[in-house]
Amino acid sequence: MSFTSRHLNCPLERALFKGEGSSGGSNKTCREPLYLVALDRYKADSESKRLFPEVSPYQSFLYDATITDGDCRIRAMLHPRLGQLVRVNELRCGSELHRAEFTVEFDEKRLGPGRVKFQLVGAEVENGPEGPVLQRLRGQSLAALPWLRGDGGVGGLALAPLKARRSCYLPLWNCEDYFGDIWKKKPPSTEPANNRARQGSSSLRFITLRQARTAFINNCRRNLGTVGNRWTLGNLRTLGNRWTLGNLGTVGNLGTLLVRVMKKSRLRHYGRVQQNSECPYQAEFQVADRSGSASMILWNSLCLNWFICLEPGIVLKLQNYRVKATYSSRMGTGQESEDQIEIEINLNSQNPSAIISIIPEEAVQTDWKLPSLTFKFHRREKLDVVPNGTICDVIGLVTFVGRPERVLKKGGDFNEFSVYRWVYMEDGSGDAPIVLKLESTSQPELHTQLHPMLVLVCTNVQLTSTSNKAELYVTSTTNSHVYRRGQHRGRPYTTHPKVVQFIQWLKTLSEKEEVTKIVLGGYFSFPPLPSSVEQYLEERNGEACLSSMEELKGHVYRLQYQQHRRFTVQATIIAVCYCPLGQEEVCSPPRQMNVQPNISSDRSPEIPSQARQSSMKRPLEDPGTVSTAPVKRPSLPPRSKAMQEVLTPPSSRSSTVKVLDTFCNEFEDEELVAALDEYLEESNPLVWCGRRWHGERLGGMTALPETVPRYGSYNKLELHTQAAGLQPACFEHTLSDPVKTLESFPSSIAGYYRFTILGLNESLAIETIFIPTKHLSLSPEPYENSLASILVHGGFSPSTPCPTPEELIASASELAHQHFLFVLDISSQGVGRLEVVLNRAYPCPTLQP
Repeated sequence: MSFTSRHLNCPLERALFKGEGSSGGSNKTCREPLYLVALDRYKADSESKRLFPEVSPYQSFLYDATITDGDCRIRAMLHPRLGQLVRVNELRCGSELHRAEFTVEFDEKRLGPGRVKFQLVGAEVENGPEGPVLQRLRGQSLAALPWLRGDGGVGGLALAPLKARRSCYLPLWNCEDYFGDIWKKKPPSTEPANNRARQGSSSLRFITLRQARTAFINNCRRNLGTVGNRWTLGNLRTLGNRWTLGNLGTVGNLGTLLVRVMKKSRLRHYGRVQQNSECPYQAEFQVADRSGSASMILWNSLCLNWFICLEPGIVLKLQNYRVKATYSSRMGTGQESEDQIEIEINLNSQNPSAIISIIPEEAVQTDWKLPSLTFKFHRREKLDVVPNGTICDVIGLVTFVGRPERVLKKGGDFNEFSVYRWVYMEDGSGDAPIVLKLESTSQPELHTQLHPMLVLVCTNVQLTSTSNKAELYVTSTTNSHVYRRGQHRGRPYTTHPKVVQFIQWLKTLSEKEEVTKIVLGGYFSFPPLPSSVEQYLEERNGEACLSSMEELKGHVYRLQYQQHRRFTVQATIIAVCYCPLGQEEVCSPPRQMNVQPNISSDRSPEIPSQARQSSMKRPLEDPGTVSTAPVKRPSLPPRSKAMQEVLTPPSSRSSTVKVLDTFCNEFEDEELVAALDEYLEESNPLVWCGRRWHGERLGGMTALPETVPRYGSYNKLELHTQAAGLQPACFEHTLSDPVKTLESFPSSIAGYYRFTILGLNESLAIETIFIPTKHLSLSPEPYENSLASILVHGGFSPSTPCPTPEELIASASELAHQHFLFVLDISSQGVGRLEVVLNRAYPCPTLQP
């Protein structure tokens, strides 16, 4: 039976249109399972704020969902209070919805398709193994699913947000990339064919950027009614805000500009709730001609048509533009150099409507004297002597790609994040790799497909070194651009001497040997923290960096999906164990011990762990409503689920944890407790337990699969990269079980240490994972490989024999009752899955009175 014939009486049709004559505004419940197959995010505006006055600043982004019953699909807005479930990745593509409740409204200004609006206000969510419907959907394109009554799109137009006047959607996890088919990958066909462009180029009458600057200043002088022969942009600032009247916006009083794009910035989204701009985007380019270089600003809807197309090196013909002084010159902070002309060429879709044309390279005339792209490639061996802050270009063979991590964007609102990852590149010029901190370059397709064994070029990176010059790395800037395999041919950098030298080295490599080096994902921290507690506190303003255990719990509860934060707490070590990967049961209690704790949840919503073999259902309710009273759960049978997580080997146990697991272990059988402690303290050389703790705990008993770095398989690099990436916004791009996919790749570490630390006020214990790191420095300072020293330096000293795990555990008792400053890297891997990694443990300094 075809989709078209099936959807006429599908579950969505029966639930949402039962009683055709019913009015809008009523709630409808679908009692059959539904499936979420796409999520779209957008910024709220003043109108949506009016519709939802209860929306807090934390909910400034809204979400539209595509939901299907397997036969047809609808688009529905998520009520703002449900947005938090998306932000913690509980409600995601592939989620199964039970008893989904909708409100149905009619757009009274529209006839025909698109006039019915749906809003999801509640449901029970199940994130378990895929059922037959999702398995069937995974084998086909979602475009084959018909829209219920044609309400998905109107007139073939691109889908737009349902509850805000925005022209396009944002990426799900950041605001610095483009998203959706509305962004054009080919330029509008405004330029004639090559022969016509060549024929008309000789008759073009154009002006230079410096002439545009002169005309701008003269126009400002005329409009302000001032006199004088010597004018600079600095003079304009002394006239106050009146100089803005001199912006050139008329067509024809300036000539055509012929410029080459030299640099391209990342995309900037400036939408705000109080603003109603339909397409709040801006992109800055550096363009140049024979007279110098200047900024070119692309505004609003022009970004949709041109941002992807305009790459460095392209030659443009510009007409109908406005000229302004640069922001720095308006503020009085700019200083014109010989090449930099402090004006902005502003291109808008209206007032006036800019005309942009791409001139093919073969049609560019030599008498235009346009500058060529320049590159400053530095090899790894030269980075040690280059001044800190230098802007350069790098090329290398990728050997390690870290997982993407999210941090709050400086200057943004509560939900604006930047995404970055760490990359290792080798160029054959030294023993140490080039370490690249790669932030967004507004090339989302490239970033999601970045994996080892690629030749990567990254332009306009900035050299950064640690305060003691021990470690250095390069970080992408707002003007960085990345090129990978399939994009190098014909690029002007391919003839650069340093690139030619790299290619010659690349040809000497054995692919079989290089494949053995590649690693993907896992926890990674760089640059390394100082080995001195005094230096660490000095770099972080002393006590200002310390958090209490209560503050830590509050911050952890607010973590969003893949958000990373670093905390420093004071605590003592009460237990240490070594966990060999795949054999974590050797540092857990014996399986035959049947211990029953009473489990309560305090100060956090109930977020059950999700085992892979079983699914769970959770009502979609307001996540902001949190009860502070303990939640009584039913008495647990022998071998309860909580103890099953501890007692069962990893092969049959989910590695998930609860965000705020509170194990109030008031054991009923004291004899079992005594037997357990005796086992931990005497029977296992990989476990040291200094004291029992029956109170609240934070963290998990085992490392999450996402925490462990893993070797890559050459034939499965794309699959591995997808499993280690961020949750996709469309079901078609998801994996049926990304955790299982990750676990199918071998680990690059043999095991890890688990430290149980207890706050000084003994209100909270934290289970932390410690993975000793390898130093990148060619000559690190030697130190002894004692447990205390390893915790201070973050890893083993290469100049001293490495002790065995049994030897380190045997010395753990020497650290009992000592106060330490613990540096914890905490991130959320999704709802109920918290990663707590111990980065450093410094002995608490003795402060002078």
